[in-house]
Amino acid sequence: MAAELPGSRVFADGTPATGPDFEFDRIDARHWRQLLESKPQRRKLHHNPSAASVHSREAGRPWRRAGDAEIAAANEAAKPEMFRKRLRGWAVQTSKGLKTSFGVDVDASSIQSKLADAWRIRERLAAAEGTARAAADEAGARRDAIADDAADVLSAAEAANAALEAAREALGALRARRAAAEAEAAAGGSGKGGKAAKGGKGGKAAAEAEAAAAAEEEAAVGAVEAAEAAAAAAEAAAAPRRQELEAAEAAARRASEAADGVADGELRPGEGELLALLDAARGFRMAAALRALGLSDPREHDTRLV
Repeated sequence: MAAELPGSRVFADGTPATGPDFEFDRIDARHWRQLLESKPQRRKLHHNPSAASVHSREAGRPWRRAGDAEIAAANEAAKPEMFRKRLRGWAVQTSKGLKTSFGVDVDASSIQSKLADAWRIRERLAAAEGTARAAADEAGARRDAIADDAADVLSAAEAANAALEAAREALGALRARRAAAEAEAAAGGSGKGGKAAKGGKGGKAAAEAEAAAAAEEEAAVGAVEAAEAAAAAAEAAAAPRRQELEAAEAAARRASEAADGVADGELRPGEGELLALLDAARGFRMAAALRALGLSDPREHDTRLV
């Protein structure tokens, strides 16, 4: 699509905006108004529009047979050309000046100058946003690289902590079983028979079982202490990498937020109104364009073109 360069008389591809190649020069003001006020094409496009004047029902049959995808593709293909024609119409209309229904003449050079300023503002904002997005992408890549590099160390720390928890649970279960066995032995030896059994072979077996339980508990305590030492060493090795990763994540988050709000931060006083004018001009909403110029109040005046 050939976009017009604001403030110039040629389009971006070199097509002249005036002269014999510019078919809109031969259209009178009434057709200009119809062109500017007409809405973008939203209905089905016919491959041969002249056939509709012969027999509208017959002309519509090919499109009724076509699927929605073909119709949508035809409409999308026609949008650039339609926008180009409307942009040319806007250029010619502004070159001749505008006159509102309440008698305010809009200076064409003023509008074109403001549109050119708006284009420059939009280009500056796009460049700033591109720089901010590049910085955000770089920060995200740095964060991912640090995360990949620290993955082994952090995984080792998590495994050491899991081993420590398992050793502590095993020690707790062992102590619970030993306490239950001691309580059962105390309950069984409270009578005379139990006291007599303590002095015989049963007492010797109980003493051996007690010694074995004590040795097993001591081994479990040693395993817990070893797991604590291993977990502490792994955490000491992982702490700097974890801090580095958290700092990289915070930097990536700040860069992404800065890229999202770069447009608002780069706007200077009065530039928002110029961008609103440009958006109104591109959408051919003439009343909105006049309001952006501060030339009308829709509550008091009719802003339709005459």
